[in-house]
Parts: sequence; C-alpha cells; structure tokens
Amino acid sequence: MKSRIVWWILTALCALLILGLSSQSASQSSGLSNSLAQSVLEKVPAYQELTPEKQAAVSAKANDILRDIAHVVTFMALGFCASMLIRCYAVRHWAAVIFPVLAAFAVLDESVQHWSNAGRAFQFIDLLKDWLGGLLGMMIVALIGWIIRQRKREESSHGVSSSGT
Repeated sequence: MKSRIVWWILTALCALLILGLSSQSASQSSGLSNSLAQSVLEKVPAYQELTPEKQAAVSAKANDILRDIAHVVTFMALGFCASMLIRCYAVRHWAAVIFPVLAAFAVLDESVQHWSNAGRAFQFIDLLKDWLGGLLGMMIVALIGWIIRQRKREESSHGVSSSGT
C-alpha cells in the first residue's frame, strides 16, 4: 500500500512539473533553457576560446539540444512512475493502459502551450519526443520486471536442484 502512495505522488509530481514547464511563457521557457545551457557551456574550456559569434551559435544549438532532452527526460520520468504505479495494481497488460494515457497527456501538454497564448505553440515534433520519452520510461520498467523474473527463475531452479541432491 505504501508503494502505491509513493508512486501516486511521484507520478503526480512529474505531471505537475511537465504542465508547469508548459505553462511558462516563451520568454520564461527560453530564459530557463538558455541559462542552463550557458551554465554548462561556461565550464567547457574550448567554448571560452571561441569568438563571440561562434559562442552564440554553439549556445543556440546547445539550447535546442537541451530542450529536446528535456522533453524526452521529463516524459521518461512520467512513463516510469506511471508504469510503476499501474504495476502496483497488478494490471496484467499495464503497457496497454499506460501508453494511451501518456500519449493523451502529451497532447494535453502541447495543447496547454497553444492555449496559454504565451507565445508558444503546439509542435508535433515535441509530441513525438514526449511519446519517445514515455516509451523509454515504460521500457525501463519492463526491463526491471524482466530482470526480476529472471532472477526469481534462477533462484527457484537452483533451489530445486540443490534440494534434490
């Protein structure tokens, strides 16, 4: 029961984080990603040696990459937490339940940007990144489940053979 509560909370926090980031204005969102990208780039000695024009180009590219990664990682966390939550309820085909929910949430997330009139728009490519992240989170849960099942099989097969000797 405790694990269900933990996974409910973590799933809700991931969803709220995603919606919070989506509800930012274009300038707020760009400011956040630009400052994060810039703080990383400033630690790279080769970046410091570039001309200001090249620094601006590298910074813009780093910002784009960071935004792409943010889409995938935030939805990967949501996919992981939501999958763990559903698995707590012993739903047999949990992936068939979770992916449509994640896909719909990604559409909602992109729609929030469009509806907020904050200079942001619904972008299909971002939707694909969100779906990819959700699938990766689900795949991690599936992999963990598979590893656990394999270990249990090994333990039970060793237990049978050792008790038979």
